[in-house]
Amino acid sequence: MRRLMPALAIALVACREITAPRVGTPIRPPSAYTAWWSQVEACSGTQGQFELVRWYESPDGALGPQIMGEWLPRHDVYLVTFVVSHQLDATVKHEMLHDLLHGDSDHLSPTWTICGL
Repeated sequence: MRRLMPALAIALVACREITAPRVGTPIRPPSAYTAWWSQVEACSGTQGQFELVRWYESPDGALGPQIMGEWLPRHDVYLVTFVVSHQLDATVKHEMLHDLLHGDSDHLSPTWTICGL
């Protein structure tokens, strides 16, 4: 749990109003992402379409200080290079849950706690 706390804290910092266009290169999600998606669907009790999510890799720091991932409406997920290269599941799952909840940037749903994200 100690290892997850910094990732969770950083993931929470990323949830804010978007004012500038995001910089990122489209990527094909690693195969682990489909298993993670199923896990997030199961813990959240919701279902979505993984294939609708568009994944982007952004240079470290491009999303803002200490921001490792960001979800935008219309199923766009931006992850910094560090998250992509190290397959940080907590950050990826956090952004997946945003998609399944259709946003919820204020983290008001009890699902965040239920899923530990």
